[in-house]
Amino acid sequence: MQQRRATSQRKDPRRCCRLCGGSRLSSVVTLHDMPVSHALRRSAADPDPRFEITFESCERCGLLQIVDTVDPAILYGDTDTY
Repeated sequence: MQQRRATSQRKDPRRCCRLCGGSRLSSVVTLHDMPVSHALRRSAADPDPRFEITFESCERCGLLQIVDTVDPAILYGDTDTY
């Protein structure tokens, strides 16, 4: 199975907290090569985009958040099974 990174399809990463607007975010964990969970491929030739998901914590309020969001068109486009 061929894996393709889709990092060029990402939106710009957040540089502030989603809750309080604080600018000091600390990296907690990064998950590498994560597929879109509900993207079912019809054949081996279909794309298999993978992403890095980084969780960061706001030093001001403690909110744990994903800072590099994946483009919604990838998550909810043709492969949306919901």
